[in-house]
Amino acid sequence: MEPIKEFIKNKNGKATYKSWLEDFFETIEENSKTYFEKKRDYDTDVLKFVESEKIKKWAPVTKKSAVSCIKNFLKFNNVRLQPRTEYQLKESCKGPKAISQEWVPDRNQLKQILSYGNVRHKALFLTMSSSGMRPGEALNITIDDIYMNETPVKIEVPYQSTRTKESRTTFISSEAKHWVKQWLKIREKYLTSQRNTAEIDDKRLFPFSNNTLRDMWIGLITKAGFDALDERNGKNRKRYKMTPQKLRKFFKTQMSDAQVPFEIYEALMGHEKGIEAVYRGYSINQLRQWYLKGEDRLLVFERPVNQDEIDRLDQQ
Repeated sequence: MEPIKEFIKNKNGKATYKSWLEDFFETIEENSKTYFEKKRDYDTDVLKFVESEKIKKWAPVTKKSAVSCIKNFLKFNNVRLQPRTEYQLKESCKGPKAISQEWVPDRNQLKQILSYGNVRHKALFLTMSSSGMRPGEALNITIDDIYMNETPVKIEVPYQSTRTKESRTTFISSEAKHWVKQWLKIREKYLTSQRNTAEIDDKRLFPFSNNTLRDMWIGLITKAGFDALDERNGKNRKRYKMTPQKLRKFFKTQMSDAQVPFEIYEALMGHEKGIEAVYRGYSINQLRQWYLKGEDRLLVFERPVNQDEIDRLDQQ
């Protein structure tokens, strides 16, 4: 049986597959019936197809689907592409990056936002903004993961909730520590009040759902006047320019401005390259010292000891 027909029959006869494969053989000027009888450079053929003028005009999603079809067709015929080719194909299928409309809050804006919050708002969002944790990571740490008696307060982020699937260490500011302590005083009362929607024995420091976190944040930015919508709104939900995820960028910006090494704050945030670099060359104590160097810039309500210098740098 002809290779294309055999492949399509195996794939339940999708018409688009036939069209893409015909485009492939037309582009490389080869006969599909005798293609695998020749010693072709298959990597070059696929790249020639992707780089052709016809394919370049396709939408990124269509191009990606066509390339996936070609790759599966080759695998079906026992042809494996080189890793370098796989990488080039992945890059060539990327569409233009959307221009970001998101806002990253500065310290004054974050202060305005959190001024409308209660204890649980301040404890959660100051923990996120001063640690670089993702929302999902912050919601999954347990009381046993936070070491309140250490300076600065250390958090061991469990591997189950990290992108890298490896546990890591980060810290929170003295300001966040204050609000976490206040939160712990009323946490059990909160769980009792939420008996119908929350588990009383929930061991998480912040026993909230993702939706609850999102609603808490939207309520605050709406009151503070930072609820502008992104024009690229999702189909089912409004997309705001200032999201809880931007607290990670706040952390990154402040630590960078404090001249903390790139690999240090990347590791604290949980980026793989930063983690690899840091855990090869830095001790936990060294991480503490670097964090303390940048901590002043993470404070929102408290006035850092070097506030005049920070204001000067902000003005620049």
